Amino acid sequence: MKNMKKGLVTLLLFTMFVPLKNHVHATSETSSTDAEMLPEWVITLFEDKAQENKMLDRAWEDYQTAIEDYQLADLETMEPGTSYTQVLETYNPDENIEVAEESAEDGTATISFIYRAEEGDLNPTTGIEDWAQVDFYFVNENLIYTGITTLSLAFMADGLVSTTDHSALVSDNASVEELAEVENFELNGFGQIKVDGEYAYGVGYPKESANIGEGGLLIIQDGQVVGDSTATFEDLMAYSFSGFIYLMLVSQVDNQVFEPAQ
Repeated sequence: MKNMKKGLVTLLLFTMFVPLKNHVHATSETSSTDAEMLPEWVITLFEDKAQENKMLDRAWEDYQTAIEDYQLADLETMEPGTSYTQVLETYNPDENIEVAEESAEDGTATISFIYRAEEGDLNPTTGIEDWAQVDFYFVNENLIYTGITTLSLAFMADGLVSTTDHSALVSDNASVEELAEVENFELNGFGQIKVDGEYAYGVGYPKESANIGEGGLLIIQDGQVVGDSTATFEDLMAYSFSGFIYLMLVSQVDNQVFEPAQ
């Protein structure tokens, strides 16, 4: 399996951060964060519905601990976020976790922590090695996105969310509780940004398509589904659920999709 992070900066950061990079400047060294960085429904969804993947479990434990001390820059008000240096110095997984850093002269950067099972240690359910990744994206040293994702894509024909159910989640503005009850729902990725003081979240999961399946992506705000997207299996293999969750969320900012929660 190849490092799926390769080239993600070029595809996502350089294209999507252009309107933002001239506005986000000062950084913030933080010691606490808003509880909404990790609402209860996300914790419950991971505990009950995440892919069975021991590396994803380890990544989730580290992710929960780390972001207690982080803040996201606000993409509307331009309030600064946790600095690149602070994330790099305080995210402390086991020493065998790979750290991948990418940056460019225009101020965009990523830090990814890649969790891999030992070579040949196959998951008895999926038949492939367990991989996972935690992502942090930055503009001018400010944290603007956090995400966590499986890198072990195992789309089983009898284990995909139906297109009908996916469409209903969006058309009905389903709650996160209703999402958890959808047949075959399996959480494969999660990410978040902050816009005008409100958090917008994304989740990703395998859904059916005309071919081998695709990634279903949902935007969630104030505990309800407010938008969606999809990604092909091939694209997910190249750039991960987290990468496409980020792209989905940030692509909505200029369209003013995110309204303050009532």
